[in-house]
Amino acid sequence: MRRGSVIVEYFLRLSRQRTRRDAAGRTDAPVVIDIGIREWLDAALPVPAGSRAAAFSTKIAKPSWLPGSAARGAGKRLRRLGYELAGDPMDFLVDGMTGPLGAGELARVRAWAERLAHVEHDHLAHHV
Repeated sequence: MRRGSVIVEYFLRLSRQRTRRDAAGRTDAPVVIDIGIREWLDAALPVPAGSRAAAFSTKIAKPSWLPGSAARGAGKRLRRLGYELAGDPMDFLVDGMTGPLGAGELARVRAWAERLAHVEHDHLAHHV
């Protein structure tokens, strides 16, 4: 996915085609509007026991009072499909509709990814 499509897809809650189409009209960046994570997960088949996943989203930093988390919504859908989550769903803040990541967010992304890598390494070491 291109940066614009990721930001559109994960804005506040799991988007619908209509909201992606509306958001695509607000940027010159290429945006995928046909299928999003909501539709992809709704069409996915259940997975074998022990399958693991992680969920993250981007969220506009301002105004800070905006509720919602696409990451939590994706995490719930992943659990319903039978995935164990490797970590808590995480929101990363962006400045405006098309980004970039907010101040300090890249460091948060790296730290989250490193925690996931360690958790998965430990999980594999104890379940092989």
